[in-house]
Amino acid sequence: MIKSIVMALFLMLSCSSVQAGLPTMENIKDVPRKIYDTSWMKDKLIKNGLFISMAIAQSTTGMTEGYHFREGGGGTYIVNADNYHAFETLKRASWVATGWFAYADIRSDRRGKAEKIENFIGDLLITRDIWEWSYKYQRYHNPFDYSVERNRHAVYYIGINNWKINDLYFGTGPNNGAAVDIAFLGTGILMRSGFFTHTISGLWGRIF
Repeated sequence: MIKSIVMALFLMLSCSSVQAGLPTMENIKDVPRKIYDTSWMKDKLIKNGLFISMAIAQSTTGMTEGYHFREGGGGTYIVNADNYHAFETLKRASWVATGWFAYADIRSDRRGKAEKIENFIGDLLITRDIWEWSYKYQRYHNPFDYSVERNRHAVYYIGINNWKINDLYFGTGPNNGAAVDIAFLGTGILMRSGFFTHTISGLWGRIF
């Protein structure tokens, strides 16, 4: 599985500097440098690549988790015993890609740190919904099931209980479940657009 991920990344980087035809030996030798020196990547590629890879990672994570916690005959609507390892491989590869694009974003000096942080948080908020909907579809065959019994762990966070790190949750239901998802999605879209950074910067400039 790891070999397939490395090979896919190797071929992608080899082809990126080739105008037409197959990769040359010179292009292939240049791959290791392109992995750690990401200055050849445009900002749009980094920003969109980070979001897309994270979205795929969250979606496949939600589906494989939904398969793990399947009930009775449910939980096999997309992921099943025949294709589980294919989805698991895609999940791991997309998380590797997410880490690589995040690394490229950190190294890039063409955008401010505040905008990068805001965009990254926006990605997390949007893909939180993608995870939630993928999990529900895989487990219950309904991504928008907002019943109380199936939304006890709708919002996850980490806390300390009795001096131990624990998974903690907020539950939702029919009255607020959709509102929570919309809030995550709407705030995420605004943050990906740089709304708060630009607004604060504009207000700061007017005041001072």
